[in-house]
Amino acid sequence: MSLVTYCGGYCGDCWIKNGKIREMAKTLQGTLKGWAVPQRAKALACREPAASHYPEFEGILDWIQAQTCEGCRASGSICLWGEATCFVRDCAREKQVQGCFECAEEKGCGKIAVLDRGDPTMPANRERMREIGMSAWEAEQAGKGN
Repeated sequence: MSLVTYCGGYCGDCWIKNGKIREMAKTLQGTLKGWAVPQRAKALACREPAASHYPEFEGILDWIQAQTCEGCRASGSICLWGEATCFVRDCAREKQVQGCFECAEEKGCGKIAVLDRGDPTMPANRERMREIGMSAWEAEQAGKGN
């Protein structure tokens, strides 16, 4: 399965897909429990108000550890924003293109412009895909060892 998103990202760089942050959260949570920090936080809350929020912090660590993704090209996967459908994926499939980099309307597309504002590397990624092809670009990204 390809690790290239329809919009021009590389799943290997994604904290959800590559699992790096998930593993760090698991390690951190285990270390904190080993030092009895959850129990100590309750006692420390009288001196340090932030410690009273430790249960919420643990909830975030649990949430991070639960995040998984098959990649947007996988059947039934959710998009990065947690939606069941991705408007970019739907559009690319409707136009029967591998991604926005193959679309003649990409330069003026308001849909992709919204995503590009959130990740300014995307236009350059798509340009590079046009130059060398999606498979070669994916290999290039994998070679960076991100």
